[in-house]
Amino acid sequence: MKAFFETTLGKVILAAVVIGIWGVNVVNFSEMAGSDEPEQARIYADVMDEQLALPDFIPYRYQPGGRNPFQLPGNMVEPQARPSPQAEQEEYAPPSVVLSGVMEGMAIIRDQAGQTFFVEENDSFNNITVKAIFSDSVHLEHQGRTFTVNLNEM
Repeated sequence: MKAFFETTLGKVILAAVVIGIWGVNVVNFSEMAGSDEPEQARIYADVMDEQLALPDFIPYRYQPGGRNPFQLPGNMVEPQARPSPQAEQEEYAPPSVVLSGVMEGMAIIRDQAGQTFFVEENDSFNNITVKAIFSDSVHLEHQGRTFTVNLNEM
């Protein structure tokens, strides 16, 4: 097939096919572009000018003795400041555990007493739940708080 298209006859046939396809596309596109224009013009002509007009602008007028929108009324109390989330996090100290290794969805974790646990996701040990195991870290949950332990982190 490749040898045929390298001949003069093959090149002429290929050029005729390409020109024919381009011609058909030009005719189709010209029909599509020409048919919608009168319909769109009729739709826009039917729209009333009143429907396109903007409403009248009513400016704000200051009335003496009225409430200042930029100040709290005297009877309102300032909201109390909430403690910052950092202060809340400082009170909580996650348990001291070390991630010794990770292999095939299982983590090797050592607690502060030196006891070693082989755990998978959703396993629990010492009131700690394993939430997720990654290749270099684990996400653990203790007392409703999640913390991360990285591999060989002391």
